[in-house]
Amino acid sequence: MIPEGALQAGTHCLQWLLLLEVWREDALKVILPVAKLARLSCVFLCSSDLFLERPVQKLTWGLASFQDLYSALLTQYEAVSFGDRLFGCWVLLPLQRRYSVTMRLAVFGEHVGILRSLGVTLEQEVEAARHSMLRKIYYLTDEVLRNHLLLFRLPQQHSEFGFDTYEQLPPIREKRLESVLRLHDGGSDKGD
Repeated sequence: MIPEGALQAGTHCLQWLLLLEVWREDALKVILPVAKLARLSCVFLCSSDLFLERPVQKLTWGLASFQDLYSALLTQYEAVSFGDRLFGCWVLLPLQRRYSVTMRLAVFGEHVGILRSLGVTLEQEVEAARHSMLRKIYYLTDEVLRNHLLLFRLPQQHSEFGFDTYEQLPPIREKRLESVLRLHDGGSDKGD
């Protein structure tokens, strides 16, 4: 059971963070991404079910040791998440290469059990990464590079660039590109 006022307090804090991120982005550039992650991770630790509340899920888009926090976060995920997709995505964030290898060791060593209950499949993550990369390529301002990446055909050791390209985008690639761009037409960010 969420303590009285905790949902409202948590929601207000997340709203302020969102306002800062959107309207004062430059002011937050001095804060390391890992510090932001650490603070937002506290949402999942402060209560066994606060992260399940709709207002918190909509907004969730100094510590002595981030490793200790992350370990506590993994323990909390195992105990109360019930495979929640948002919480699952959150615990996967520090598994990226930019973070310390100790984060990956914590998941694949100490807390390997969470992999069975993750509500996120690796296929979903790979597909999202492919969509993002395709959008980024499409919006490249360097036309030569953009054409090389979109029209790539096969590696060719004896060609000028080391690969062959199509003269024009093959129909199957054109259809795929159009569907990815159509999915993200409503967004204002080109490539993220």
